[in-house]
Amino acid sequence: MKTKITTQVLESRQISDNRHGYRQLGYRSRRGVLVAVLFLLAVVLGPIEKAGAAQTEREVGVAAAATTQAVGIPPVSAERVLNPGVKVLLNEQVRTDASGRLQILFLDGTALTLGADSDLVIDQYFYDPDSGQGGMSVSLTTGLFRVIGGKISKNQEIKFNTPTSKITIRGGMMDLDVRPDQDIVHFIYGISTTVKALGRQQTINQAGYSVTVPKGEVPGTPQRSKAKDLAKLADQLEVTIESEDEEVAPSDAPAPIDANTADTSTETDTPDGDTAETIEVSRDTDSSGENASGDTTTGSSTESVGPTQQEEKQRADEQKQGAKKEKVKKNLKAKKEKQK
Repeated sequence: MKTKITTQVLESRQISDNRHGYRQLGYRSRRGVLVAVLFLLAVVLGPIEKAGAAQTEREVGVAAAATTQAVGIPPVSAERVLNPGVKVLLNEQVRTDASGRLQILFLDGTALTLGADSDLVIDQYFYDPDSGQGGMSVSLTTGLFRVIGGKISKNQEIKFNTPTSKITIRGGMMDLDVRPDQDIVHFIYGISTTVKALGRQQTINQAGYSVTVPKGEVPGTPQRSKAKDLAKLADQLEVTIESEDEEVAPSDAPAPIDANTADTSTETDTPDGDTAETIEVSRDTDSSGENASGDTTTGSSTESVGPTQQEEKQRADEQKQGAKKEKVKKNLKAKKEKQK
């Protein structure tokens, strides 16, 4: 009897050990399967993730000219210095330091220049070279900016949003001074520019006028730009190209409008249904009574840019743009050849 009981105990232990071994084998098998599945997912999803990142970081332009220092922060890649020839990406934050200057040349030929201590994000950009259609929207946080519209702006407005206002331009050139307390928009030439804040809109289609928007207020009445203000902006937005103080702009920039035949602005409706008050700008006098010669009706004089001076200045500037762009292309091509 004792021998029989001992045998049963031994058999029971053996069965228990076998079951424990089967459990361990099952755990190991399942763990092996899990590891294999995770490995396969890494192999399959890895390229997809990289492809997604590449799709997110879509090229929209190139740094055409830069003065130390300008940096870009793409949505996925690490921060980098935007030297001439570096691609600029969609949704990239671009900023300059206290001495930095940068000009971005977009795929449609739009040129966007940043002055010192400037900050922006490229929110939207697409362009079809076959049809010339596209769209562009940029958020300007702070700083000085110069916009020269390319092919997109010939067909539709390109948009710039600041903490204070919403600004658009059609087929021309404008300088923007974005400050914490106000925006100042200088319309240099082109079809038109609009400035909107708090449901009110000002439209200018007369070269050489500007609009000021104090923070928390509606846009002011367009005023004739002062020569000293434009000269100061031009100096602050000048970009150095390889130790030569030259500013780059696309050679196909729109020609300046004739201020003497420019259409006055008319009342329009804004897309969101707000009332748009559009101010008519006289060809001969601005809202303060100043005429083209700079004299006011009260006998005092204010320094300003008359339409004829503005037109001559822009024509002279445009004659230089083609040569400058070709020079930039040659410099970029030479750098690429050296890198090879």
